[in-house]
Amino acid sequence: MSKLKYFRKYHRIVAPILFLPLLVTVITGVGFDLAEELFHAPDNVKETIISIHKGGYLGEKLSILYVILNGLGVVVMLITGLLMLMNFRTRQHPSE
Repeated sequence: MSKLKYFRKYHRIVAPILFLPLLVTVITGVGFDLAEELFHAPDNVKETIISIHKGGYLGEKLSILYVILNGLGVVVMLITGLLMLMNFRTRQHPSE
């Protein structure tokens, strides 16, 4: 198995698993900033949004795991995506 296929394989496995947690994290992160800066929302609304953002709905112990796995997932996606991109660019413009 070539290196590119190896990275594609893991990228393809991890991406669907991370889609929903990352979507929730992005929406609540942007929502928190909008609630705070633009709408001047009350503290209880902002606390609810940031609790969802940090995975508070999973409980205290699982929310820590949620944050760690979310971060690691982003790193894995970034690394595999960049390695695939670098390989794609070298194939597009082969050195002479």
